[in-house]
Amino acid sequence: MAFYSLKTAYKYPLHLCVFSTSISYLIFSKLNSLSPCFSNKKEIMGVKSFFQELKLKVSGSRLFKALVTESHEVLPKATSSIHSIEIIEGQGHAVGPGCVYKTNFPEGGKFKYVKNRIDEVDLENCVCKFTTFEGDALGEKLEKICYEMKIEKTEDGGCVLKVKTDYHTKGDIELNDEEIKVGKEQPEVLYKDCEKYLLANPHVCT
Repeated sequence: MAFYSLKTAYKYPLHLCVFSTSISYLIFSKLNSLSPCFSNKKEIMGVKSFFQELKLKVSGSRLFKALVTESHEVLPKATSSIHSIEIIEGQGHAVGPGCVYKTNFPEGGKFKYVKNRIDEVDLENCVCKFTTFEGDALGEKLEKICYEMKIEKTEDGGCVLKVKTDYHTKGDIELNDEEIKVGKEQPEVLYKDCEKYLLANPHVCT
């Protein structure tokens, strides 16, 4: 089982860390937009958790590459939400769990940048955990956002993308339902963009 955590030595290429920034940007694109069609909402002492499942027409392995292991090449072509990505912490190009990277968004946009940290990676089961911990996209209400993403293959050749998101608010600040509702569709934009790009380019991420 290919499972790696913060205690694991850096072994993976730069692109392992890239995909979460697009997700963060899309979530925040409207006033800390906070939920991509999640159900089973749960609140625990300053944390709101949401769960999303999305059926896509591309294989799980291709989607995982597009969102994780080849994201540095795929995402800039599939979405216009990223301007550049810089590795802040990590051993050269051999970065992985524990790496910190900064994504700069296009000029003239609502937000300038966001920083993320890869926490755990399971290559065999297509699982990645990461945290958004800094950037103007977090706004005044959020301390950090923790994500757990898993991609499962389906019998028809497609996949199911499952994402658990934990929003950690500052102090006793609460997020209202309207804020959550406003941004519920934002992350799906990224997923659908990747799906569309992969379908149009069958040679990518094979």
